Amino acid sequence: MLDLDCNLWRKPRQENFDNQRRKVMEFSRWYKEFDITQEG
Repeated sequence: MLDLDCNLWRKPRQENFDNQRRKVMEFSRWYKEFDITQEG
């Protein structure tokens, strides 16, 4: 349907911990101004 290689969605590659941590930290910096549960 999307004309994608099945490896992109069927069995995605495992990312290493450093890449995952970097993505989480980047998202948390981006999301900080929208987070209503934090003071500031």
